[in-house]
Amino acid sequence: MKNTLLVIAVLFAGACAATPALEEKVVGTYEAKDAKGNTWRLVLLDNGVAVGYGGNGRKDESTWKITDGEIHTGPAGDVWVFKINPDGSLISVATIRRGEREDHPKEAQGVFWKIK
Repeated sequence: MKNTLLVIAVLFAGACAATPALEEKVVGTYEAKDAKGNTWRLVLLDNGVAVGYGGNGRKDESTWKITDGEIHTGPAGDVWVFKINPDGSLISVATIRRGEREDHPKEAQGVFWKIK
């Protein structure tokens, strides 16, 4: 019995060590297109920095973190909330302004596809 428990513990520990953390999985570059055909890019760096490129070429830099399984990114006062899909894409599901969360309706949720 002790040997069985030891084998299970070793296998479990090995599986945990081999599974990359969620943060490591989401680091990368994502792109989305809006209804006007503009391309939006979101880059999540491994040091917690997020860089966004707007359809007009504007560049914004902020931070990102994972909270309750969602990615929260944006400057102080405005936070964009993304759901992480099983295929690795991100969906913009909400905005938090002045501490108030506003969920986006389904038709307004943009999909950001991982490209790198």
